[in-house]
Amino acid sequence: MVLPTIMAAMVAGGLGCALALLFQRLLSASRCELVSTEWLSRFSVARYRPLERLLSHEDYHFLEKQKGYHPRIVRRLRGERIKVFRAYLKCISSDFRRLEAVLGSWMALAPEDRPDLAKALLRRRLLFAFAVLRVRGHLLLYGFGLDADDVHRLVGSLDDMRVHLRQIVQVRPASLG
Repeated sequence: MVLPTIMAAMVAGGLGCALALLFQRLLSASRCELVSTEWLSRFSVARYRPLERLLSHEDYHFLEKQKGYHPRIVRRLRGERIKVFRAYLKCISSDFRRLEAVLGSWMALAPEDRPDLAKALLRRRLLFAFAVLRVRGHLLLYGFGLDADDVHRLVGSLDDMRVHLRQIVQVRPASLG
């Protein structure tokens, strides 16, 4: 009776900490570089396609069948891939903040208020933040040898922001200067 209560409290505490971190990030000031229309026109989510295969178990199954295989090799490879994935995650978050900053600047400079854009931006921010949080949780599990999450949702969230911003820029390109 006591053990389930302790486990439930631990899970609730973990979720509370995760949500507190999420909202702290959402409310913190954006610290990103200025974005030019040139950067925006060159920006592509294709650079994040390796994420979709980086945590795949196919390579581990291949290694297991090779002569001289030792489980230590898989552990080391898994650790290296986690480091690379975290670096990608940092970049994808930075790119999202850059796109978000452009959209925020555009809204601030717009001649009329656009509450629909503000609402859409908040929705995209939340979806992206939850996708990052989910991927981080699955990355933790991946470190213990469990299956990793499909990162399509995370990359899709970034691409959604890019598409939305490009649609707006096509309407008023001069405001991004």
